[in-house]
Amino acid sequence: MAQLTVYEEKALANIEEHEVWFSVSDVGNCRLSTLNKLVEKGYLDRIRRPGPYIPNESILFKKRASAALGEGASAALGKRASAAVN
Repeated sequence: MAQLTVYEEKALANIEEHEVWFSVSDVGNCRLSTLNKLVEKGYLDRIRRPGPYIPNESILFKKRASAALGEGASAALGKRASAAVN
């Protein structure tokens, strides 16, 4: 997976549920462009709701299962690294 910016890491941390569709306004303090970058990097899937376009409501995102596995692996590596330092 590609390296994440601080904004992208915070956005992923705010997304608690996997395999559930959500809009930008559901995430909270996050920009549409940040979530679109996460789609490009393979962490999220994206669809558009039918009907009139409303920027923070019409685009829906879902965390990919592979992204959830990647988070678990990076957390485990972080714990091992901190244990090695101590």
